[in-house]
Amino acid sequence: MSSLQTSGVGAGEQVESPRFTRWKWGMLIVASAVYSFYYLGRLNWGVAAPEMKAGLHLTDAELGLGAGLMFWGYAVGELINGRLVDRFGSRRFVLIGGIGTTVMNWITSFGTSLPSLYIPYTLNGYVQASAWIPCHRLVAQWWRGRTRGFADGLFVASSGLSTLTTYVITGWVAASFGWQAAFRWPLLIVLVTTIGFFVLVRDRPQDAGLEPFVETLEHVRATEAAITDEDMKRWLRPYFLLLRRPVAWFACSIGFIGYIGRYTLLTWVPLYYASTTGLSLSSVVWASLGVPLGMSFGPLVAGYLTDRFFASQRWQTIAIFFLIGASGVLTIALVPITQIGLFPMFLIMVVTGFFSWGATGPVFALTSDIGGRKLVGTAHGLVDFFDYTAAGLQGIVIGAVLTLTHENWRLVFLGLVVVLVLGAVAAWVTRSFGRRQPVSTGGAAPATV
Repeated sequence: MSSLQTSGVGAGEQVESPRFTRWKWGMLIVASAVYSFYYLGRLNWGVAAPEMKAGLHLTDAELGLGAGLMFWGYAVGELINGRLVDRFGSRRFVLIGGIGTTVMNWITSFGTSLPSLYIPYTLNGYVQASAWIPCHRLVAQWWRGRTRGFADGLFVASSGLSTLTTYVITGWVAASFGWQAAFRWPLLIVLVTTIGFFVLVRDRPQDAGLEPFVETLEHVRATEAAITDEDMKRWLRPYFLLLRRPVAWFACSIGFIGYIGRYTLLTWVPLYYASTTGLSLSSVVWASLGVPLGMSFGPLVAGYLTDRFFASQRWQTIAIFFLIGASGVLTIALVPITQIGLFPMFLIMVVTGFFSWGATGPVFALTSDIGGRKLVGTAHGLVDFFDYTAAGLQGIVIGAVLTLTHENWRLVFLGLVVVLVLGAVAAWVTRSFGRRQPVSTGGAAPATV
């Protein structure tokens, strides 16, 4: 079994073989490609919301509750599945997610009442939580610390691309064939790509006949060494080990704020355009593409900046991106579309999506650092539980606010400005949390924010 060799540059320093390099890039590309279509089974609710509102006579509060319940189902799934992925690997879970989300979306498409919509779509949230963590775990197994910010950024960018494909494909299907079709035919793409993932992917270098790398970040290497076999066997102990570390709370809090921003934009921007411009659904979809287009590149750039200019410390990039994202949202709040025009607003949406979602990019690399290769799934499950608790909360709160205020969109966006600014403040205040505590009593070095 050969993939890495020790160089003469320094003790223990490894040089990748060409075969290992091909495999690690292959795993990253496959994971990113598959996830680029995965949101066809999750964001279809928001994209099809104008059609559902008109066809089923739903209120904004009822639409928001449906989105919120799905996100909370996803949050529970992330918390549970993260631990399971560390035990059983990535390939099986992605396949299970692809099959499960296809089935649950098809059942949702036949709904005619709130219970018949809410129940299967909430369960869809749970099974959808079977791909994000496995793919992050895959990246952590193949990419060492000094390059993981870039690799995680590239993978997280695929979630932005997935949003873009959902807006285009699901938006076209809903406008052409009705909202029910948006929950059926695009899901066949998800099913095919997740089967491809199962066939092509190897969970670890060892499964491809290669040697695992030696971690280059000292604090991550120490974290991995401190986690014992006994820790891995226990179900709850890894959660407590992670929650004892302030850096884990930093990641959870930043993720919580970032996901409020992300899903406020993704869930409500199509309805915002439909309500304030009088555009047809097909025109609304194209006008809304600015948000996912910006989100497609934000995490990749943020990850590169973190590794290139901030020595893999994350808080600076997070704070800067949140503040610029807040400026974009403030512009949306204060300048009506009818005054500025569709194309300038489209550009503002691109910038806003780029920075508001880009701010969370470094958090995913940090989360992988927190758990190391042994607990990367558990760490992401814990952080994502907070992330999607926030996503569900925004759906319910904003839906209620819009209903009670007769669609006061300015109030919604000004509230989001406050949230994003709080994210920047939190990043600055907690910048030194990672230096204070090890992962366990074994004496692991702390992760650096």
